[in-house]
Amino acid sequence: MRPSRPLASALIAIQVALAGCSSARPQITSPGQVDEIKQNNAVTLEMRDGSYVQGKFRGTTRVGPTAYGEEYESRRYGASGEALLPRLGTVEILADESSVVHGTLVGFDVLELEVLQPNSRRVTRLAYDRVRAITDSDGAQFEGKLIAEMANSGSIPSLYQIELDSDGGHRLLEARTVRAVHWDKGGENGGTFVVAALIVAVVALVASSGDVAPTPSPTYSCPYIYSWDGSDWALEAEVFGGSLVAAGQRTDTTGLRRARAADGELLLRVRNELNETQYVDSLRAYAVDHAPGVLVVPAEDGTPVALATPRAPIRARTLDGQNVNGLVSYRDESTWTSHPGMARRTDSDPVRDGVIVDFERPAHSSTVQLALRLRNTAWGAYLQGHVNTLLGADPEAWYQFMESSPAARDRWKSAALREAMLRVQVQTSAGWRTVNHVWEVGPTVMRDRGLQIDLDGVAGDTLRLKLDATAGLWEIDAIEADFAAAAITQITELELLDVREADGRDLTAALLLEDGERFEMPPFEGDAIARFAAPPLREGRERSFLLSASGYYRIHTYGQGAPRLDLLGRLMDEPGAFGRYVGNLWNKASVALLSSTDPGGELW
Repeated sequence: MRPSRPLASALIAIQVALAGCSSARPQITSPGQVDEIKQNNAVTLEMRDGSYVQGKFRGTTRVGPTAYGEEYESRRYGASGEALLPRLGTVEILADESSVVHGTLVGFDVLELEVLQPNSRRVTRLAYDRVRAITDSDGAQFEGKLIAEMANSGSIPSLYQIELDSDGGHRLLEARTVRAVHWDKGGENGGTFVVAALIVAVVALVASSGDVAPTPSPTYSCPYIYSWDGSDWALEAEVFGGSLVAAGQRTDTTGLRRARAADGELLLRVRNELNETQYVDSLRAYAVDHAPGVLVVPAEDGTPVALATPRAPIRARTLDGQNVNGLVSYRDESTWTSHPGMARRTDSDPVRDGVIVDFERPAHSSTVQLALRLRNTAWGAYLQGHVNTLLGADPEAWYQFMESSPAARDRWKSAALREAMLRVQVQTSAGWRTVNHVWEVGPTVMRDRGLQIDLDGVAGDTLRLKLDATAGLWEIDAIEADFAAAAITQITELELLDVREADGRDLTAALLLEDGERFEMPPFEGDAIARFAAPPLREGRERSFLLSASGYYRIHTYGQGAPRLDLLGRLMDEPGAFGRYVGNLWNKASVALLSSTDPGGELW
């Protein structure tokens, strides 16, 4: 059988990625390119002083901002006191093709410098051969060519250290002191690109395998929210994910990072683009005014969490020890994607996957604000439809039972929280303490989630966090922390002026309050625009918009025969059962994908 175009594209991507990892050959790598080296690979570091250091590669560690700032400042001046390097902080960079980059200079690595873009919290990485000149906050200008020469000679402190286990023990070596890294490139494949491509391919395969009735989309989620960005509609979020019955509908708050108010109005759009019936009960928008440069993200309960000086982790590893610091440090779409296969788990809980991150903790800090940028994988979204098939050919009786039974809804919610949602834990002197869970956010667009954590019982100058869930369900772009709460000057609920469907029908009364009067959107239908009044912004302030949406949705996938209630009960009540079940589903599907044969056998 000829594969579909999406499946064929994913297969080609996997083949290309695997081909690059297939042969074993000696490699010589710049110390600025060590992320491609697998953990525990034997390496030899050629040092700038002519010596060699051998050992097992353990990854890279980012230097804390305080330590880096002090080291950088000590090396910024020449022997006669003249400034050789720009001051960290606000800069203007003249790049190639006469383009100008404005932002906050974070620091330097072996091959590039990092600049934090104003307002967006995204990091721009510029290779030295692209930098023509840098002007710092003192007005001093520095030639890019001279900065490149200093970086190439190892004269500029590096943001990263190389971790090595050698005969002399565990070592941290500043990247600038290493001339080259010699290593053997083995045949094991890895990398988040391969994981993401394989997820897309397996979802396409299982969606067409007969386990689920064919639909135009193999994944399931929730209503799409768009904002007007001044020139076009920009997708912001999928809201109230995992809310499957009216009696248990959710209120979900999302940031509107692309929204731009114009002529005193904020325009939002809600659409149904999936094989679901979606029921929207209310839409409420808020303006959060704050100092310039503050990052505002909503917590699970909708409370705004503000970060004035977000910092990246100094260290990030998966539960089985792989270095992912470069994947979760910044909002750059370079993500860590959880692998669904159980066979790769080597920790004590083989069905869960996650990351452990360390932050440099300032002295006397008692709380921390976190900003997580993440989304669900396509595999996680597909599983919603797959589980729905376990309800059999006629799931209506189950839905009616869920509507009428608070105990049944609590049972389902507890299981979903335990198995599928992203658990956030902090390490204390007494062990790991769970502080919250991140509820489903959908697979289509990255979402921001904020948390405020009390550091009572957390000792030392390092904050360690663990984020984990059933393997294969989450993708993380950035984890940021701020230990000093930023001030929010004002939070204003915006007046809902009107909501109109594409055909002109007025929905304002239905969506004004969370009162059970809902806007029903049939599968692949439903399109409405909401107008909110946006008051003037005070001079010297910036504004972030939030939206709270309430409702639920019904997935239209159907199984065969009677519902598998015994299996459903086990998946809900037995910790880890869901992870083992979907891991078997993944393993069976991926074997079929890569071998073009069905391995057969039962999933459970």
